[in-house]
Amino acid sequence: MKLTKIVLIVAAASCGAGSALAQESIGEPSYLGMKRGRYVPAPAPVPETFNWYLRADIGVGFTDGGATDKGSYGNGPGAGSEFWSATPSQINWFDAKADPFFQGGVGFGKYISPRFRMDVTIDAKTADKYGGSGTFTYDQVTMPGAVPTGGTVTVIGIDRVDVIDGVGLINAYLDLVPRGRFTPYIGLGAGFAVRSVDRTHDSIEQVDGGGTARGWTGSNRDTKFAPAVSATAGIAWALSPGTIFDVNYRYTYIGSVDTSMAIAATDGSTVRSKISIDESHQHVIRAGLRWNIW
Repeated sequence: MKLTKIVLIVAAASCGAGSALAQESIGEPSYLGMKRGRYVPAPAPVPETFNWYLRADIGVGFTDGGATDKGSYGNGPGAGSEFWSATPSQINWFDAKADPFFQGGVGFGKYISPRFRMDVTIDAKTADKYGGSGTFTYDQVTMPGAVPTGGTVTVIGIDRVDVIDGVGLINAYLDLVPRGRFTPYIGLGAGFAVRSVDRTHDSIEQVDGGGTARGWTGSNRDTKFAPAVSATAGIAWALSPGTIFDVNYRYTYIGSVDTSMAIAATDGSTVRSKISIDESHQHVIRAGLRWNIW
């Protein structure tokens, strides 16, 4: 009888222990250091639910470039003019001013893959100002091709040119790490620039430093197209799943353009003055927001 009771007590204890062990969870082997029976699931990646975005940017920068006056001076209205030159002169009295400019732009883009995206951007900036004053001389003759008379004509000029660039680019970006809270990236862009050139010219020619004088005036506004390419490096900070703060440096190359205008003299003669806006190298620090829309 006693033996039967002992067997029953041992069997009951074994069943209770087995039931307790059966209810206890075994930790996943990949989670080292976890207590037995406490199961914590692996964090699931959050899928990107946005395919498209809008953007807006502002920036400040400077332009490395210049301008060249290709107008001719020393052309008189006819034989016997006080202002004929043995060799009509072309001068360059422009000084490029590397004044800072301000830029603003908008864009529309698409996420192509987890680390690759593209967008189209349009940017406009305040004017680059070129200009200055200059003085040069040429030998006076009585008619084209004649022997110099010994007189000297002095030209004193002032020229002002404002160049405003609007740039449209198609850009491609590569994220250097998988997109997260902070994502550094690089990018390349290609497109074109619309260059608005506003020019005003005033100059005077004097024979022998104070004799007969002739003044020149002219103004013109022209619009030209030029190729443009860019390179960008920046970092994106995800403020929320739908809003990204973006800070970047962008270099933009813009091709040169030529434009000409008529400059009229007080004696009734005119010349065509051609100006060349050199290729520009623009350096901009930009900040902006991207909004994921759908």
